[in-house]
Amino acid sequence: MSERKKSSEKIYEFRGNGYVLFYRFEEEFIRLETFLPENLKNNYSRGLGAVLYMNYTKSPIGPYEELIFIPGKFNYRGKKNHFISKSYVSTEEAVKFGNENWFIPKEKADFSRKSLKNSIENISMYVNNEEVACFELKKGKFKFKIGTSKYLFFSLMQLKGEEPVKLNYSGSVTANFAKLTSIRVRPAFFPNIAQFSPFVAFKMKNFTLRLPNNTQKED
Repeated sequence: MSERKKSSEKIYEFRGNGYVLFYRFEEEFIRLETFLPENLKNNYSRGLGAVLYMNYTKSPIGPYEELIFIPGKFNYRGKKNHFISKSYVSTEEAVKFGNENWFIPKEKADFSRKSLKNSIENISMYVNNEEVACFELKKGKFKFKIGTSKYLFFSLMQLKGEEPVKLNYSGSVTANFAKLTSIRVRPAFFPNIAQFSPFVAFKMKNFTLRLPNNTQKED
């Protein structure tokens, strides 16, 4: 990409809080139960998977919430990248914004958050007034701050039809270790991660995420 093109890109900034849970999923689960497009089902290349809950307090389209599923890494046209196969957001504006700018398959859902005893937070998601996912997470004491891209260490790609498009994000986050204490999932709406245990989880506080609106096609 030329320097001139880089300087002309508009960078969208997102701020907020949330959680990220890292997993090692089984290949059969990824191929059959994670809502992958057909052209990726046989291209799994291992790597870590993740579930992210993002509560955006500031964004170009106002506050909203999001639940993201990343199954793992895929080898597509000779490039290995992670891929978002499922995403729910709390506003129609966020559905349109994500689909048009980054080709992420976003759907509308409702969210609720409750603070419980012993530093536990309940996060529930509903589609058509029916619960489809519910998480309870406990924040740990140890805190650290690093860059978002290094923190997630995911090179993300989405598909525009058959064309791979890379998501060149950056940012920073303060995080605490966290623990998943309870989970319920309806597999018809979201991958059934309840059958797995995350090997590590973090609570994200005051993250900043930057994404260009003009995404870069893979070479």
